[in-house]
Amino acid sequence: MTDAESLFVDTVQDLRGICLQPTPYSLLRASGLLRQLLLDSTPLIHAVNQKQRVQLWFEVSDLEAEGTKAEGIGGWRNLFPGIPGVPTQRLDLAGFLREVPLWWEGRKFTVRDVILTAANAKGGVHAGPPKDEKQAALLGLDAFLKLFGTDASINVCLQIAAVTLRAVGPLLGQVLRARQPAILGPPTPEGAPA
Repeated sequence: MTDAESLFVDTVQDLRGICLQPTPYSLLRASGLLRQLLLDSTPLIHAVNQKQRVQLWFEVSDLEAEGTKAEGIGGWRNLFPGIPGVPTQRLDLAGFLREVPLWWEGRKFTVRDVILTAANAKGGVHAGPPKDEKQAALLGLDAFLKLFGTDASINVCLQIAAVTLRAVGPLLGQVLRARQPAILGPPTPEGAPA
C-alpha cells in the first residue's frame, strides 16, 4: 500500500469516527480532513484514485426538484439524502463542491466555501481572519444562525462528511481489497498444512 493509500484509509476512518460521534470541535477538525480529501492542490481522493480508477459519485438530496431554492434572507438545506420522498442526484466531485447548503442575505455558500472557511478561518486547520469577503460573510452567518446549537457551517460539515464517506466507499473497498493479500501473507501451497 502506498503512503497516499495509507493516509486515505486513515483519513476516511477518522472521518467515519467523527460522523458517528460528532461534537462541534470534531466537526471543525473534520473540515481539515475534508479539505485534504477533496480540495488540496492534489486532493487525496485523486492521488489514490489514479491507480484504482473508481468512478466516484456524491449523492445528495435534490431539493430543487422539490421546489426548494436558496432564496430569502437566509437558510440551509439538507445535503444528505435521507428524507423519504425527496429525490436525489448523483454528482461528480466538481458538481458536489458547487452545491449550495447555506445562503444568507443574497449570498450562496457552496460546499467548497463551507470547507475552506471552516478549515482555514475557523480553526479546522488554521485559525485566523477570513481570507475574503465570502468567508467573512459565512462567519457572519455562523454568528447569527445556529443549527442544533452549533454554528451553521460546522453543522453542515457533518452532512458534507457523510456524503463524502458514501462517495469514497467504493474507492476505500478497492484499496482495502488490494491490500488484503499483503495482510494475509502469501497463499499456502496446495496440500501443505496451513
